[in-house]
Amino acid sequence: MKDYFILATHKISGIEPLLDNIAELLPSPLERNPPKITEERLRGRARKSKKSNESLDSQKETWSLSQHGFLSSPPLGYPLNNTLVAFAFKVLHMKGLGSGDGRVVFARVYSGVLKSKSVVKVFSPSSSGSPTNGRSERISSLLEIAGGRFTNLEDGIAEAGEVCALIGLKGVVTGDTIVQGNDKNNSKKKMKGNGVGDICLAGVESPKPVLTVRLEAATSADEKKMSDALSLLAIEDPSIEVKESDSTSTLLSGLGELHIEVIVDRLRSEFGVDVYVGEPSVSYKETVTSKLESEDGLINYDREIGGVRIQAAISLVLEPINQKVDETSEVLKLVENEVIFHQRAREFLELDEDEDEKEFLDSNTVVNSLVNGIKGSLRRGVIGPYPMTNIRCHVIDIDCDRGLGGLRDNPGAIRASAANAINVLLSSGDKTNCTVLEPRMHIEVNAPEGLVGSILSDFNNRRGTVGDVLVGDGDHDSNATPEQVKAFISGTVPLAEILGYASTLRSITGGEGTFSAEYKGHASCDLSNR
Repeated sequence: MKDYFILATHKISGIEPLLDNIAELLPSPLERNPPKITEERLRGRARKSKKSNESLDSQKETWSLSQHGFLSSPPLGYPLNNTLVAFAFKVLHMKGLGSGDGRVVFARVYSGVLKSKSVVKVFSPSSSGSPTNGRSERISSLLEIAGGRFTNLEDGIAEAGEVCALIGLKGVVTGDTIVQGNDKNNSKKKMKGNGVGDICLAGVESPKPVLTVRLEAATSADEKKMSDALSLLAIEDPSIEVKESDSTSTLLSGLGELHIEVIVDRLRSEFGVDVYVGEPSVSYKETVTSKLESEDGLINYDREIGGVRIQAAISLVLEPINQKVDETSEVLKLVENEVIFHQRAREFLELDEDEDEKEFLDSNTVVNSLVNGIKGSLRRGVIGPYPMTNIRCHVIDIDCDRGLGGLRDNPGAIRASAANAINVLLSSGDKTNCTVLEPRMHIEVNAPEGLVGSILSDFNNRRGTVGDVLVGDGDHDSNATPEQVKAFISGTVPLAEILGYASTLRSITGGEGTFSAEYKGHASCDLSNR
């Protein structure tokens, strides 16, 4: 296998033997585990709790036995399961294909069968990972993907394990899950027991944008075209973030300079929109560095506004979520802020002790107001105007003079109390409990060997951390000059320090150096030293 792989990749030959060996020697798709599925509600089953999690775990254990000839039917997403589960892994807008805006959905079928003219139900994963409310759509046709050519699938059917392009879906975005919907032409008897409740696959995990530029259309006629084009591009690429700044400009956020340049180039070449691009700004964040908790327990909030008393007391604990990119790095992966309810708080709110936070967030107005108060106050940090991230907030205890009924009558009281408690905790310690996080990039530079010293010196001036320095390939001509032997340098550097680095590298290397940069994560920094 190794010999065939080297032959295929370096000589562009041996592809058929490689594929034959893959088919004969690698495990069958039937031997792999089904994809990870978040199940919000299965047909005829109660909403998920810790107890239902146990039943799902036992179901998976039962299936592991059935693989050896025992018990049960295969789970959702397994190729032998007849229930449709498909994943939209890419969405493109292609003129001449599809209807309306030309949306083409590339999907993989995990189980069941996709058919043209059929009705499907689409679920999008929410920020918490659970599926949103499903929406029904009809597939107009299925296309076979063959080397950039698109032809109608034979019989209009895509079975488990196949990849195809779907035409006619108007609201599907990258990362959505597709399951069987209810067709009016099908009787209830036919559909009985064949559908599923709210589910979603793991989706596409997109990194958070780290660089923002301001876009302005060249003419007023281009403003609507630019807005529509950015909406389509954001559907194709979930890592793009678009915000309206004012009536004439738009804020576009992406993963780096190259990412932004590609988007702007597509606006001009594909959509015919001439835009002006402002100076880039880096996306800084804030987080806490240690656990914060109130010394006196409950933090009381008591105000009278418009003749109405707003009173509630809450006890919170904040702690950092130090989810590192790897064990040897100080770079953190950005994660959403979390809110966890402890026993005393659950007792006051009359919540089931086994119920997950995701379950009662939307249905309970008091809990919803409490969480909104917490997350709203974390939108701006204490060091600068940067949103806070990677924080786990523990709701320990809640109290109110009027009891839970008073909070139900006026949920704004718990929202204001939660926001006040967050501000009190963050203000303690003279800002020493918080730090600013800046985006860091993994950078790789290829340049002549004789210029390595100059590149490293410039690299250190940019607050970079050198990883590997490799010189030559071990078999170059012994008579070659240092300028003819290539060197490879890798490391991490703050994004703010490599804006416009391409021109600097060209100047240092006389145009012979190249580099690539990829967002790695956020790391703590001291803005006073910049």
